[in-house]
Amino acid sequence: MGDYWHKPWACPYFKWDTKKNLACEAGSLAFPSVRIACRYYDQYCANVPGWEKCTMAQAMTEYYEEGDKAMEKYSKEDLELLVLDQQKKIENLTNELGRYKKKVSDQAKEIGEKDKLIADYEIAAGEVQETCNTALVSMVKEYGLNKKGRYTVKIKAFDRAILNEYSLVAKRDKDEYILEAIKVQKPEN
Repeated sequence: MGDYWHKPWACPYFKWDTKKNLACEAGSLAFPSVRIACRYYDQYCANVPGWEKCTMAQAMTEYYEEGDKAMEKYSKEDLELLVLDQQKKIENLTNELGRYKKKVSDQAKEIGEKDKLIADYEIAAGEVQETCNTALVSMVKEYGLNKKGRYTVKIKAFDRAILNEYSLVAKRDKDEYILEAIKVQKPEN
């Protein structure tokens, strides 16, 4: 929020205003009309000594004065010890924050490394897929029936379970590939 009216606000507790709303440290007010809002702002919030007559400003002044009186009961040494204690807490929290930042940085680095591995695996999977497609197209073209540039090979339906029975071995011999399906030998119990 900001300063809608751009008035010379005199009240030290002022926070922000809108056309018909005002917020200060004590709370906020919503006015029924712009005219009433302007009259209130001019009479209290942007007026010296008018702001001191505002009940909200009076409540905040009393609140801060009570706080000052409450602090008077402490000796200088007590306050110094309190400050030192708070400084130690801040130092401990700062150290803990540093550890968390390092941990987050290490985890981000680890995630980056894993992302790179995933990208490498995706590239490798794409290359394997391309190689399989190339081999299949070559075989269909070599052994299929050609009808106007469309090659067709019919094979029986297959199940991936066949890979439990056979393994594929591929070799290159000059300008040819040799593919062999070799029956897997199961270990004897």
